[in-house]
Amino acid sequence: MSQVLLQEGLLQSWPSESSCEMGNIHCSEGCAEADKHVVSDGLIRNIDGDPSNTQSVESKSVTRKGRIKLLVSKLGTTLDRILFVDESPPQSNDSRRVHGGVLLHGCDTPEEHFDRHDVIIATMKDCQLTSVKGLQAAGLEFELRKCSTCLLLDEEKKCEDSQNEEGNDCPDAMKDYDSIVQFGLLECEDCCTRLVHRQSETLVERDNRRKFISDGQMYDEVSRCCMEFAQDFMIKEYGMKWITIDSENEGYPIRALVTETHPAAGGSSISRPTVLIITGKGKVGAGIFSRQHIQTTGVEPSTALFTIKQAKMRNMNVVLLDPNVNGERKSYMAVEKSMSKLFNYIEETADDENASSRYPLLIQAHSAAGGNIVRYLMDKSHCYLQHLQAIAFTDSTHNIQWVNKHPELSQFLESSAAIYFRSSKNEFGYSQPQPAGEDMSPDSSWLRRFGKIRTCWAGTTEHSLSDWSARKHIWEHFDKQTNLQALDHASENENASEKGSDSNKIL
Repeated sequence: MSQVLLQEGLLQSWPSESSCEMGNIHCSEGCAEADKHVVSDGLIRNIDGDPSNTQSVESKSVTRKGRIKLLVSKLGTTLDRILFVDESPPQSNDSRRVHGGVLLHGCDTPEEHFDRHDVIIATMKDCQLTSVKGLQAAGLEFELRKCSTCLLLDEEKKCEDSQNEEGNDCPDAMKDYDSIVQFGLLECEDCCTRLVHRQSETLVERDNRRKFISDGQMYDEVSRCCMEFAQDFMIKEYGMKWITIDSENEGYPIRALVTETHPAAGGSSISRPTVLIITGKGKVGAGIFSRQHIQTTGVEPSTALFTIKQAKMRNMNVVLLDPNVNGERKSYMAVEKSMSKLFNYIEETADDENASSRYPLLIQAHSAAGGNIVRYLMDKSHCYLQHLQAIAFTDSTHNIQWVNKHPELSQFLESSAAIYFRSSKNEFGYSQPQPAGEDMSPDSSWLRRFGKIRTCWAGTTEHSLSDWSARKHIWEHFDKQTNLQALDHASENENASEKGSDSNKIL
């Protein structure tokens, strides 16, 4: 024990003959005045109380009695520090822990790390910075990073321009380049909008993310600005706008992003097919599937941009719900209020026997959104089933057992109009992702949970990327069901017209 205390600096080696020092007085163990000399706060004080006899001394020169008291005092202080947590507020940044042990870029000490962290957070919050400006305050920005193929095309385009200036013919490989650009057919899905650290010009990736975006407050603030950037892009490029669903709700107002042609946004295209996209639980916003991947993988893979673009190409309306605006526990309430307002033209005509109009609806539901939309359809199946043409679940949480008392909805969820895309997570025994679109052989537990719905692999082991990796197959399903419904609707109209003509002949 004494050796441990010596190493810790709590005990010093003492001379064989202990002594105390008071001015010119040197007393040993046999000193007649030794009993009057005690240790208090590192000072030798005379019991008689004469302040002139009080002086600072070295620990090694106190009496044996004083040494014991000093040792006990130091040992007690150390044990208190080890056994009991100091709950007083930290006096310096040294007491804060660096998440993951990774300092922000350009910082050499924890003090520098926390100073930079605090300045970034204060700037973003106090100045209420959003989207691009908020990212700039954190030293970040989004850039379009082109793939190798597009970079080669750019080089060939430069070559063509230089040769045209010299009067030479352009290479054969570039003869159709202008027509491709003119008609907007150069839509490369390998090019991606990535988050970049401005100072070092480094891509933010999963392995280095903590070097540029620390965990905690900074992660939340940067995620918010990234999501706002993506939503601003949807508004600017695809003509979407925010619609307030309920501003009197406790917490933040419930809103949704919809295309300007949708009736809820004042549009008159009520008969257009509508694509409804609902994201999963967590802190993700409308049209965002993953906060992590929008920072480390790219805007396109982590958002609904691909689905919006495909819908606009097919002249469809788009609706993006925001179920997590007031937390995931209130996500169903947000879905319920949003559906009742955005699709009131469907629900209000459900009981009208004379209503013959159809409002084609396609649904893409990710993760917990699948459970929310199935719960909603349980109460409103009589309103929506006649308009619902197709539904695509990605890692959905719904259960077919919920709808045992709703036979029409149960039949629809197991029909060809419904499809389920499943990510091949590691716990399923797959180290590599299974090919996207490949049918999965369900076991008994899967059939008991989801029924006989067609189930395919999403093509990824990442739950949050299942919508991106299965995007083409989702739209193959939508196109197939939309065409089938269109053909069925056309045949119904044809049969109705034939019946009308026959009745006229009889008359």
